[in-house]
Amino acid sequence: MLNAVFVAVFGALGALARWGSSHWVSQSTASSLPLGTLAVNGIGSALLGLMCGFCLHSDALDERWRLALATGFLGSFTTFSTFSVETIQLADSQRWGLAATNIALQLVVGLTAAAAGFFIAKQTLA
Repeated sequence: MLNAVFVAVFGALGALARWGSSHWVSQSTASSLPLGTLAVNGIGSALLGLMCGFCLHSDALDERWRLALATGFLGSFTTFSTFSVETIQLADSQRWGLAATNIALQLVVGLTAAAAGFFIAKQTLA
């Protein structure tokens, strides 16, 4: 039961962090692309990659903290659903190039950030 509470509390914190970060990025840029979502997904992917790389080589984080941080905070900080809907909205408004660019950027940034975080943690702890 305590694990569920940790996931819920950290999930709420992650959702607030996503909302604030995405809003700040979107207000700070003049772009037709949803850069706020790209930013939170890139940052969240890098942090989860770091955490997973760290956890493979260390048992410093117990299960409760791994759940709270990975599933709770980072799970609610990143957002596949918003990326999906924003891409559909771009396509619906016939901005096909922007929709395709959004898909490509999300994949490249997310995978690159996760891999970088994972390998940085792995090399640091090796």
